[in-house]
Amino acid sequence: MIFKKILLFFLLLNFILITAGCAKETQKITYKGPDMMETFQNGDILTVSLLPYNPKQGDIVAIQLPIFEEPVITRIIALEGQTVDFDFENWFVYVDGEILDEPYVLFMTDRLMHSDDITPDMLPIKIEPGKIFVMGDNRNLATDSRTKSIGQVDVEYIIGNIIEVEYILTNPINPINQISE
Repeated sequence: MIFKKILLFFLLLNFILITAGCAKETQKITYKGPDMMETFQNGDILTVSLLPYNPKQGDIVAIQLPIFEEPVITRIIALEGQTVDFDFENWFVYVDGEILDEPYVLFMTDRLMHSDDITPDMLPIKIEPGKIFVMGDNRNLATDSRTKSIGQVDVEYIIGNIIEVEYILTNPINPINQISE
């Protein structure tokens, strides 16, 4: 009889701990700003996974940088050890010499892609150990790794990857299935 009570106690304790832990596995963030438009619109609700995460090229992540109060939503372009290069006139981004296929980028064909603080003598850019290179999908309005204020981002600043989106409007340009888990 005492064995059943002890077993029941531990099963109940385990259930409580698991249930309490589930609430801390994700975080909701309301998207705002121009950086990731048209992928997201102001007011979209993003679910960020707080579980241990290995960054992957192309993932959309939330990062918390010391210079900003709010998390930044951005896309991982390159990982440590990779090189990034640009053709700003034709809107091409190269990683390890290969052009990225980026159907989600908001192109402005009548102007150059902003280089921000990157000058030709800095190219190609080698990503340092423990860092990632990030860019917003709205390239000419994004504040990202092309700027001195952000630069290469330390992986410790990654809150997590975006695993779900509640769109406030229908978004035919970038359906949810383009978000990797």
